[in-house]
Amino acid sequence: MSLRRVFFVFLVALFGISAMTLYQVSQAVQRKEKLLAEKQYTLQQFKENKRVLKAEWSYLNRPDRLEEAARQVLDFDQLSIEKVTGHVEEIPEPITPSRPLARAVKNDEDAPQKSISSTPVYYDPAPEENGGMP
Repeated sequence: MSLRRVFFVFLVALFGISAMTLYQVSQAVQRKEKLLAEKQYTLQQFKENKRVLKAEWSYLNRPDRLEEAARQVLDFDQLSIEKVTGHVEEIPEPITPSRPLARAVKNDEDAPQKSISSTPVYYDPAPEENGGMP
């Protein structure tokens, strides 16, 4: 075989491999373009749905429509001071204890600090009578 034939066979093989590779790349590009078109269509549908939903939301949130719906469903009337507070005469007087409550606190500087007892202790309002001791 001459060098020319080998070169010719090599060129034909190279041409065949190039043609197959070009065909495969072309098919891959077409698949990707089809996928891109589907994605763009889906995105366009989502944008259209979003636009419609915004328009519906704006329509449903009109103040006059909401006010009317609130009147029908919630049965609101104008509030008056009597509805909020009732009659002032019916409000009871606050109850004051006859003897105030106090907590026993021991001031011993050498003793370790302890938490204050939460048990209430009554104290005498006039300590002079008992010699200053509770």
